[in-house]
Amino acid sequence: MTTPEEILQGLYDETLVGNAPRVLELTNEGLALGMEPQTLLFDALIPSLEEVGARFERGDFFVPEMLIAGRAMAGAMERLRPLLAETGVQTIGKFLMGTVKGDVHDIGKNLVNIMLEGAGFEVIDLGV
Repeated sequence: MTTPEEILQGLYDETLVGNAPRVLELTNEGLALGMEPQTLLFDALIPSLEEVGARFERGDFFVPEMLIAGRAMAGAMERLRPLLAETGVQTIGKFLMGTVKGDVHDIGKNLVNIMLEGAGFEVIDLGV
């Protein structure tokens, strides 16, 4: 049987390497064990994405690694978002997000959305 500590470490490690299926699996395992959605988010997923950012700043990670990690966390957030809303977790604030007219690239926007949601903001995404 997997312990809560192993789930948190696995979420951190698998988000870091961008293993989206395993991140979602571990998220579901944690919830099945009765772990709080906030614990999964604030004790594993967000710290992992912060490490991704630190590695990017050092030049150890590049945009593709950031995207892969962001997508791995996005899958977990899809599962956690409604549960976080149910628990009445207050959002810090709201962000309205979109791209500049004519710009069809939304990679950076999507990464920022994930990070903002993970940090406790409600994001209203207008798309491209």
